[in-house]
Amino acid sequence: AIPRRGRFRLDRRRMETEAAKVLDDLKIRVGSVRTQIGLLSGGERQIVAIARAVRMDLPIILLDEPTAALGVRETAHVGDILGGLRQQGKTVICISHDVDFVFRNTDSITVMRLGRSVATRRTKDTSRDEIIGLITGAIQGDTASSDPTFA
Repeated sequence: AIPRRGRFRLDRRRMETEAAKVLDDLKIRVGSVRTQIGLLSGGERQIVAIARAVRMDLPIILLDEPTAALGVRETAHVGDILGGLRQQGKTVICISHDVDFVFRNTDSITVMRLGRSVATRRTKDTSRDEIIGLITGAIQGDTASSDPTFA
């Protein structure tokens, strides 16, 4: 919930304190919590979006391409954050084309092709080659379809 003073006024001081704490807990450095989001780099915006999802403290977190605009160090940091969330018992669903990131940071992988789920594998029981094959269609998935555009 957003900190408020009374029914309609926002408690900006408490908002800034809570934001700083979340960023500090996640070891995220973006300068001042008062910096307008539009002044941040694409990577910083992505990290702030992840921090916002963490702050909501929900049991399931969905991240769509969380490392798309990030460098190597920031990508590793996102992996660390996801590991911490998993240790807290959170379910993290991460949509990503970064196969290396997926293998480093997941328990299971579901491959979608042409908008449909074609296979789910435990990360430790599969290989990069199998996942790439499922993505490209070179390896037949677990689900058959009568739709000729799916084959």
